[in-house]
Amino acid sequence: MGLKQDMKRAFAYAGWENFIDIIETGSHLPTMEFLMSLGIEDMITQLSEALGFHKTCLLDPNALIKDHQYDRSTWWNSISDEPVSSKNSIVSIHNPTLRLLAKWLSMVVHPRSDLRLYSSPELQCLLAMAHKIRFSPAVMSMLAHWQKMIASKNPIDMTSLVTRIVAHVGALENAQLTYLPSTEAFQFKIGREHFVQGHLMRGVV
Repeated sequence: MGLKQDMKRAFAYAGWENFIDIIETGSHLPTMEFLMSLGIEDMITQLSEALGFHKTCLLDPNALIKDHQYDRSTWWNSISDEPVSSKNSIVSIHNPTLRLLAKWLSMVVHPRSDLRLYSSPELQCLLAMAHKIRFSPAVMSMLAHWQKMIASKNPIDMTSLVTRIVAHVGALENAQLTYLPSTEAFQFKIGREHFVQGHLMRGVV
């Protein structure tokens, strides 16, 4: 219960309250059309708000460096005893809330097959949450991650977010879409055991 409340507060500090509850159902056609039209850098603010990030969130990660003295090595060393490198593991993060948030970011914000290592954009998000800075990763990191999906052979794990964006701009009205079925092939669910085995939570409360 404590971890859950701590995570909710962290999301609220970063301006993510309306982003985290992803209940939309994905659809193949709008997702493909969206991925093929990602050259929309002039629509960054609208995209961030459509995803559910607060309108006052910082959009440029460079602002974390300029205005909040963010330094990757310094921040990593403050939350882990492990020297900073490209192979740093999420389980090296000492604080249990930050450790679980890092795992969540790797599954939801930048979904990928290897969930053990953190990425630099995720470390920026952790700083924002820990220091109560409203910050949206929708600009650089999420868009860049989605663009890589076009050429990669990995699953496309953001269909629900596309549905949210399409609904935000009113494009779902009168649209005849086929949504992905609610089966294990399209909805990967994990339980407490996953986090216990990954040394992110204890087995007994």
